[in-house]
Amino acid sequence: MSNAPPPAPLLPVMLRLEGQTCVVIGGGKVALRRIKSLLECKAQVTVIAPEAETEILQWAATGRLEWHKRPYQWGDLEGAFMAVLASSSPKVHDKAMDEAQMGNVLVNRTDAPQYGDIEVAAHERRGLLTVAIHTGGASAAAAKAIRDEVVEKLNPDWVAFLDALTIVREEVQRDVFPGLARENLLRQLGGEEGKAAFQNGGLESLRALVKN
Repeated sequence: MSNAPPPAPLLPVMLRLEGQTCVVIGGGKVALRRIKSLLECKAQVTVIAPEAETEILQWAATGRLEWHKRPYQWGDLEGAFMAVLASSSPKVHDKAMDEAQMGNVLVNRTDAPQYGDIEVAAHERRGLLTVAIHTGGASAAAAKAIRDEVVEKLNPDWVAFLDALTIVREEVQRDVFPGLARENLLRQLGGEEGKAAFQNGGLESLRALVKN
């Protein structure tokens, strides 16, 4: 039995990728899943792969991403914010890791996630809400199953509540002077009292809390 200490836990974060250059090495099904998420986040996506899934080719044809029909070569990560290593070659990934480390490029390595900087949680979006599950590397399949279970049991009122809360929050930030009173009001709106008000009377009931 190993006496090595357990790995440090990962910090759950939401990574802002809009407008950022993200290079995906690989064009198969795993790469496709990552690319879908990157495009949802409005990243600038470049794919490096000799062959690619049909959907990737369609995105390239319509200008949603850039596709280089060839294997990875040194220099492909120049200027990138993040690299996704999703090919079928660990040797290619090792080489790309070296380049990424030299260029301070964040890495998501799909064949050996523990060696990269980022591990992508199993996630599902419902409007503004993102449900994300990570199992500490125990099982990607289990993470997806847990995610599906959580999403299935999710009260749909949360999605509508968050839409309304966003509107009222912007109004409060615009109209209420910064300080403790505003902070307390925002906590109230986002808490049980705010959700109950929304369930009873929708957006206008949520706004009424501000007036009170």
